[in-house]
Amino acid sequence: MTSTLADNSVRPAAPTDAPLGGRADSVMPWGMAEYYRLLFDRLRQAWPEKVPQHPVVGFTSCRRSEGVSTVCRFLTITAAHKLEQPVLLLDAVRDEGFGTTESSQTAGLFDVLAGQAEPADVVQHYLARWAYHIAAGSSEARAHTEFRREVFTRLIDLLKREFAFTVVDLPPCQAPSECLAMAGVLDGVVLVVEAERVRAPIVCRARDQLFQSGALLLGVVLNKRRNHVPEWLYRLL
Repeated sequence: MTSTLADNSVRPAAPTDAPLGGRADSVMPWGMAEYYRLLFDRLRQAWPEKVPQHPVVGFTSCRRSEGVSTVCRFLTITAAHKLEQPVLLLDAVRDEGFGTTESSQTAGLFDVLAGQAEPADVVQHYLARWAYHIAAGSSEARAHTEFRREVFTRLIDLLKREFAFTVVDLPPCQAPSECLAMAGVLDGVVLVVEAERVRAPIVCRARDQLFQSGALLLGVVLNKRRNHVPEWLYRLL
């Protein structure tokens, strides 16, 4: 089967009982909703010129397990709540056990890239009203599909016509992966750095790799930051 990336709508019909009513704080740890609202607002101001129409933004890290998928998940829900327009989370992490894909049997991105599925077949409703998700793909597709930049680019162009905002969960940029090839296709990339884990030279190397790939680095998210003083004292400093 060859994917045609047809121009017809890829979104499933909106359910009348869409979960959560779009409330971002319904599915986040207490106190995190305001943080992601602020992150989303700052992200929309991060482009050096005007914000692209229906932007597609990737999130990556230097290493695994720095919290990229969590940031992508909560930002997608926040964007859907704020925009009240279709928002997509695209899982582009090939390795099983990472990313936002829960089932290894779910067709997704790599099935589309392999020509084994159409985009309309892999878009699923997500955790909030207006939120949608494309999984990374089935185990076979993730393991054996060769990344084809031209097909990925056509898919991104199609998604931009369907979704007001798209978040792409990318693999780490310093691991053997398609991260850098994907990043250069997107409207911008954010580097997620786990506080007190990754050393500055490694972050700088990741930044340089993204620049060299042609990616537009929009900023850095310092994730899992710990306060080493009591919260009440921290607010006074």
